[in-house]
Amino acid sequence: RFVVSDIMTDAPLPPEVKQDPEAVAACFGGAITIQEYEEILVAAGFDRIEIFKERRYVKNGYEMISRTFHGEKS
Repeated sequence: RFVVSDIMTDAPLPPEVKQDPEAVAACFGGAITIQEYEEILVAAGFDRIEIFKERRYVKNGYEMISRTFHGEKS
């Protein structure tokens, strides 16, 4: 099981953001989509996922999501 807070998006970030060292250093350049995040968790065997908190905001013109959640394996 785990609890984590991470940054993600609804839509993929463009390559120029993902490859920008300043965006990566500011912790948003490496954000993946919610769908990608959930697929990774399921592939790792986490089948029970609960969202504790979610906040949406704009960072450098891009819509971002800060999500804190808990996951467990059966």
